[in-house]
Amino acid sequence: MSDATSWAPGTPAPETSTADGSASDPFDRLAEEFATRCRRGESPSIGEYEARDPDLAERIRELLPAVAMMEQLNRDIGQAWDAEEGC
Repeated sequence: MSDATSWAPGTPAPETSTADGSASDPFDRLAEEFATRCRRGESPSIGEYEARDPDLAERIRELLPAVAMMEQLNRDIGQAWDAEEGC
């Protein structure tokens, strides 16, 4: 598991997981999958996740847009950080 103090812009955020390496609840696993897809440059559909797991639809609608926004911001910061190092 990563230490939050060692996080740097442009790198994946530290993950929260259980001792066996799995996410602690179903929404956490789903959100991590969504974030991973965003990091790969995909644009996953929130509707796809709602359809796949209707019991979590409210949390999905409420939180996944913020996950997507944070991943985009992380990419933007990483690109700016890389540009600064090139000077």
